[in-house]
Amino acid sequence: MKIALAQLKSESGKVEVNIQKHLNFITKAAKAKANIVVFPELSLTNYEPRLAKELAFEKNDARFDIFKEYSK
Repeated sequence: MKIALAQLKSESGKVEVNIQKHLNFITKAAKAKANIVVFPELSLTNYEPRLAKELAFEKNDARFDIFKEYSK
């Protein structure tokens, strides 16, 4: 099993930008034949205590669907 560890700089509160950064890392890891990619905690939203409620995801948030597609 090959594990890829992603280190990226998330942009505060910019979920869509951060999702794209994640997808770029996933693509690179897949090209390197990684079986799993691990990202830092809160890397989709960045650590933003004052914005936590606004940036929170619902359980079945559609923004996660792209990750399901990339996982295939």
